[in-house]
Amino acid sequence: AATKTSNVGSYNIIPNGGLDNNYTFNYVNGILTIDKANSTVVVSDGLFYYDGTSKEANAIAYGVGGAILSPVTKIYSPGGEFAPVNIGTYTVTASFAGNANYNPSSSTASATITIACPPAPKDVTSFETAKGGGSSIPTVTRPLGTQSGDLLIVGLTYEKGNGSAITPQLIGHS
Repeated sequence: AATKTSNVGSYNIIPNGGLDNNYTFNYVNGILTIDKANSTVVVSDGLFYYDGTSKEANAIAYGVGGAILSPVTKIYSPGGEFAPVNIGTYTVTASFAGNANYNPSSSTASATITIACPPAPKDVTSFETAKGGGSSIPTVTRPLGTQSGDLLIVGLTYEKGNGSAITPQLIGHS
């Protein structure tokens, strides 16, 4: 006999009741068939900052009563099944292949994830001036709040003179 937690399948129905002096019962056996339930897939938009690692979209498949189903397959465009790493905007769709108790389903709408440049540190402006007849070596001190891998743009201007060579040096944090 089926219970309220039975899986997909067919179950015999066997009537079970007591006899009463005022009624006549006619018992008939039957079959209860439980079909697969529908699933729903939801995929969410997301904003990520580039750090050299892949960025997964959030996608979840739901079943009866909010049950979470797995696995969920995500497809990125461009990129296929591989989560993107590089800066850009990607469209994502997701699907659940189904299982013994649930029908397959796909997200009803695609989502967009964006991988953007990380925000620049707030205090990165530094001006230094070296003057003199070639006796001063201009240096640029790495601005506070920056780290290895950050982009630092430096402009050097030499006026007049000859035989000057520019040799970059990075001197700690300011």
